[in-house]
Amino acid sequence: MNLKEKVALISGAAGGIGMCIAEKFDKIHAHLALTDLLPLNDVLVKIGKSGNRVIAVQGDLTLEKDVDRIVKATIEAFGRIDILVNNAGGNFARDRRPPTQLLEDLTIEEWDFILNNNLKSVFLLTRAVVPYMKNQHYGRIINLSSMAGKVATPFNTLPYSAAKSGVIGFTRQLAYQLGPTGIMVNAVAPGYIVSGPRLERIWEERKKTVFGNQIFDSIALKRLGTPQDVANVVAFLASDEVSYTIGSTIDILGGAYML
Repeated sequence: MNLKEKVALISGAAGGIGMCIAEKFDKIHAHLALTDLLPLNDVLVKIGKSGNRVIAVQGDLTLEKDVDRIVKATIEAFGRIDILVNNAGGNFARDRRPPTQLLEDLTIEEWDFILNNNLKSVFLLTRAVVPYMKNQHYGRIINLSSMAGKVATPFNTLPYSAAKSGVIGFTRQLAYQLGPTGIMVNAVAPGYIVSGPRLERIWEERKKTVFGNQIFDSIALKRLGTPQDVANVVAFLASDEVSYTIGSTIDILGGAYML
C-alpha cells in the first residue's frame, strides 16, 4: 500500500488508535492533517520523518465552528483532502469518568456527551470535507465504529452502543449517496483493543472477573487486539487497492462474537 501524495485528515490522533493510524499513514507516505481535542505533541514527535508534510489543528469536533476551522486549515496547507479518517470518540463520560451502565442511572447530559463525541463529530467533519472530495471526484472516508455497534457485551454502554450503531448506518447510507461521485465510504468495527495505559488498567481488572474470562474464551486468536491491528485495515481501506468495497463495516475482532 502506498498513499504517496495523498492528503489524509485523521481525527482523534493524539493517542491510542488515532496515533497509530497516523504513524501507519506516515510510513506509507501520506501527507497528514491531524486533529484532536487534546494536545497533539506526542504524535508529532513520532511522525514526519519520512519527508511527508504534517500539520496539527486542535479543536472540538462537536462544534461546527471548530470543524470548519480544522478543514479550512487543511485545505490552506495542502489544497485538497483525499482521505478522511473519523476516529475521534470514546466510551467515557465527561472528565473521562467511567460511563454509566444502567439505563435508570443514565443522565441526559451523559447520553448527549457520548452521542456527540462518537456520532455528531462524524457527521460534522464528514459534511465539511465531502464538498472538496466531490470537486476532486475522488475520496476515501473511513469511519471508526465498534463491536459495540453490532453486538451486546457485558462492558458496552447504551449511548456508546447507540452511537457506534449509528456510525454503521451513517456509513452505509452515505456510501449509497456518494458512490456515483467517486468517493468510497467504509467503516471498521474494532473489538477488544488495548490502546493506551487507561485501557491496559481496565483490562487488568477485567481479567479478574468471570466476564473477562468469557471474553478471552470467545476470541479465536486468544489475545486482545492492538492499535496496529486497526491501523493496518484502515490503511487498506484508504488505499486505491479498494475499488469495489463500499458501505461495508469490516470487523477487527480476532474472531470474537459475544451475543
